[in-house]
Amino acid sequence: MKKKRMKRRINRMASNDLKFALFLGCVIPNRYPFIERATRAVLEKFRIELVDMKGASCCPAPGVFRGFDIDTWLVIGARNIVIAEELGLDIALMCNGCYGSLLEVNHTLKHDKEKRRMVNEHLAKIGKQFRGTCEIRHIVDIMYNDIGPEKIRNRTKYGRKTPLNLNLALHYGCHLTKPSEIRPWDPHQVENPTFFDELLEISGCKTSERDLIPVARNISLPVKVVNSPDFRSLLIKTFRPFSFFASMTS
Repeated sequence: MKKKRMKRRINRMASNDLKFALFLGCVIPNRYPFIERATRAVLEKFRIELVDMKGASCCPAPGVFRGFDIDTWLVIGARNIVIAEELGLDIALMCNGCYGSLLEVNHTLKHDKEKRRMVNEHLAKIGKQFRGTCEIRHIVDIMYNDIGPEKIRNRTKYGRKTPLNLNLALHYGCHLTKPSEIRPWDPHQVENPTFFDELLEISGCKTSERDLIPVARNISLPVKVVNSPDFRSLLIKTFRPFSFFASMTS
């Protein structure tokens, strides 16, 4: 499956036909509008067209809707995906939670005929149908696997002339890399990912040299664990040497 997706991407890159339906979700416009602005500005520089998804809703949040009712989660997620299918475009998004939710809804409905039948019965009430014709893409995936580090390096002035000199501790977030079977990353990039580091280092930043404790890199823990005094003390010791904490949204 990964080879088929990669072949499709190579073909699109060769034709300079990079165009995506932009899914904002809830978190980006309400809490991080500057991430949307930066995303639009950067992708425009690489001649990637973004088409707004009119009528899109919450993804819905995987930790909320899926935890209460899987079928509701599938129907709402499918409705969002159908908007992109009707545009004839793959989805590009910025939020890790949205990525995990829509990617897994898309995968489930492409491979589970019974769930797909159930979802389409509900979508038919509003004149919609899930067809399974689009892919769900995180902007980091697009930048790393479609544009590529070398092309980005050739376009940026940082690192070559005026390094930013920021020492960053990175948090990938679990939804970006797991479950790995349906993510676009090589196996070695799952438990010890480096692709986000590579993109930031191109800008002249210094990253954590990939020696942080695993929870600080790409694992989420229950709130009860995160709020424990011992765990907070461990995080403070871990991040004290760094200037900034860089994270994908979730």
